[in-house]
Amino acid sequence: MSLGATRRVIFVGNWLAVKIPRLRVLRAAMCANRWEREVSNVWLPVFRWPHVCPVLLADPFGLFVVMPRCKQPVQPSEVEQVHTSQYPDVTSESKPEDHGYLEGRVVALDYGLPLRSMVENERARYQHMASLRGAA
Repeated sequence: MSLGATRRVIFVGNWLAVKIPRLRVLRAAMCANRWEREVSNVWLPVFRWPHVCPVLLADPFGLFVVMPRCKQPVQPSEVEQVHTSQYPDVTSESKPEDHGYLEGRVVALDYGLPLRSMVENERARYQHMASLRGAA
């Protein structure tokens, strides 16, 4: 098990990582889970980010998110390369511990946003960028 600022990550074998809210920051954690679900289901197909770990399963309320378990650690230089070479950027931390290897590539594991206002701003930004591309 791993403990983040807002969520716990429970590893299921070598295959899955399940993110659940920490009770002391329940609202923020649920918001982060819902945003990761939206990014994976709505924006990942539009922008085709190769550096975002997909959500395999999530409930609509934000009580859990299931992702593939990725191999770690990742080198800081690899994280920096991902964050400088990808457009549009995804809302992820740039810390190496928030990244992993999935199918041979470095992916962001934590791209949740804890506040509704942050989600609304990013959603509007992604909608604008998608409209410029002729998608969404």
